[in-house]
Amino acid sequence: MKKRLKQKFVVLTLLINALFVSYFLIKNTGNTFNQIIVKEINIGADNEK
Repeated sequence: MKKRLKQKFVVLTLLINALFVSYFLIKNTGNTFNQIIVKEINIGADNEK
């Protein structure tokens, strides 16, 4: 019983760590990513004219 509990705890910690890492990555790359999307939209709008 204790071993399974420990496994669950390890998985939970890994999940939380993954969430933190992805959150920081999204926060840091979010701005540049948004700029890229805006540029793509602008290029698409120019092509339609």
